[in-house]
Amino acid sequence: KINSPYNEGTCTISADGRLLIFTSCQGRRGFGSCDLFESRKVGEQWTVPVNMGPSVNSAAWESQPSLSADGRILYFVSDRRGGIGGRDIYMAY
Repeated sequence: KINSPYNEGTCTISADGRLLIFTSCQGRRGFGSCDLFESRKVGEQWTVPVNMGPSVNSAAWESQPSLSADGRILYFVSDRRGGIGGRDIYMAY
């Protein structure tokens, strides 16, 4: 459900091993060139990945997710407009 013939990139996993957030650039419905998707482990199976939506993803490129140890903050990189250095680190709570 997570790996496909398309372009999946970096991922982060929650401390309890039940939440996976990863980058997908093709083959899934997204907002931009690469978006962040999440999948949850239910029993021994991962759920179908879901786009994290417009509170995280934009029409630009999002990638390099990193979840804080307590799972409350997601750090990621984007080249969206309004940044400072071209590819900047953003946070989502």
